[in-house]
Amino acid sequence: MTRYEIRVRENNVHDWAGWFDELQVLTGAGEKCPSSGTLLTGWLPDQAALLGILMRLHNLNLTIVSVYRLEK
Repeated sequence: MTRYEIRVRENNVHDWAGWFDELQVLTGAGEKCPSSGTLLTGWLPDQAALLGILMRLHNLNLTIVSVYRLEK
């Protein structure tokens, strides 16, 4: 399992939060999401799961700003 942090430009990702049950979704400016946009974080089992998340974001027409693999 690997922990990832994915940032998207849009703030309305909570509308589709059910699509990302495996990830924590933080929207807007706050302590854990200091800039605008949405931060999705969580543990994924492998690269195929990461690709699945990225494809869902793409299919929802959301703008992916960054993807980081976090250290344990």
